[in-house]
Amino acid sequence: RRLAGGAPAGACGRARGGLHMGLLFAGHPGLTPARPFGILMPAGFDPVDMVTLPDGRLLILTRRLELFPPRFASGLVLADMARLDPARPLATHELARIEGAGVRENYEGMALRIARDGQIAVWLISDANDSAFQETRLMQLRLDQEKLPPRE
Repeated sequence: RRLAGGAPAGACGRARGGLHMGLLFAGHPGLTPARPFGILMPAGFDPVDMVTLPDGRLLILTRRLELFPPRFASGLVLADMARLDPARPLATHELARIEGAGVRENYEGMALRIARDGQIAVWLISDANDSAFQETRLMQLRLDQEKLPPRE
């Protein structure tokens, strides 16, 4: 089986970064058919969570695992589902990397809080997974909508 544009569906999600497969549902998953699509992630990174921004674009939390020494890096990318074209993978725009020694962790959850003044707080969470190499952390970031790349 192949995605539109010729990429093999089985290759999506196996490699780190690059092309991943997503599923789009017109209604309730399980009750409506899924439409597969390809989405491009930064090299070495895999998607782990996403939220919808007030303008309708997606903010996607990404993660990279390095085994020796064991450590994680995370990132935030922006995707515009309005630009979804079945003939080619959806491009993303990298907004940030979280990989310094003091902030590096296995972030795998994300939530938004929008203040009355329109400011967006992005909350990231990690858990220790009963591992000596990991910690449970909660990180708050500010997202300035004025500085986001314009919609194309």
